[in-house]
Amino acid sequence: MSTRQASCSVKDCDRLVYVKKSGYCQTHYARVRRHGDTLFHRVKNLSPCLVENCNKVNKALGYCGAHYAKHLKYGNPLSTAKELKRADCKVSSCISKDTKMVMGFCRLHYQQRKREGLLKPSSVYVSRAKRKIKHGHAIYGIKSRTYVSWKKMRERCNSPKDIGYKSYGGRGIRVCEEWNNSFVAFLRDMGERPIGKTIDRLDSNGNYELKNCRWATNLQQARNKRNSKKA
Repeated sequence: MSTRQASCSVKDCDRLVYVKKSGYCQTHYARVRRHGDTLFHRVKNLSPCLVENCNKVNKALGYCGAHYAKHLKYGNPLSTAKELKRADCKVSSCISKDTKMVMGFCRLHYQQRKREGLLKPSSVYVSRAKRKIKHGHAIYGIKSRTYVSWKKMRERCNSPKDIGYKSYGGRGIRVCEEWNNSFVAFLRDMGERPIGKTIDRLDSNGNYELKNCRWATNLQQARNKRNSKKA
């Protein structure tokens, strides 16, 4: 047996209830949410905005559209983004006027340090992720130079979708099982990646393993290519 849906509780309104707990139809429910009165009608209530010297018609809570939006965003219809106090960036020489800080840095210096792998998560995040941290080289998307080298090494040897797979995995070059399964093992054997160097194989036709790998500069790697002439 089907039950008949209730009608709006406002007098002379035959529309069906929109929100059961409120007892109002969609139209009257919207008026209560925005204006606090089910009988409010925009055409009949063209009162001006409550803000002094603002002649626009009120839209909600007595404010026009612009001041109502500021009230929702800042908690004050007269506030602006320029009035928000700018915190100082951790970089002493920074003169940025950015009002949004990330981990104590302005957005420019934050992105710069993120690319260089110099950032560490704040103490709050460290306490929450303490049990999950294994090596500290890839936390919340911030990866160290050493971790990036390990990741790229595995991708070009294991993933056919990688742009360098043809020259590595496609030629049968592999990462040794211990390194392939564990970054910690790779870090233990190779140590931290020095600035200005990347991983290189002594034998360009050999696999990635401890006895065949080193940290080398671009010049050293250029002299160690397959097509390089050896004396």
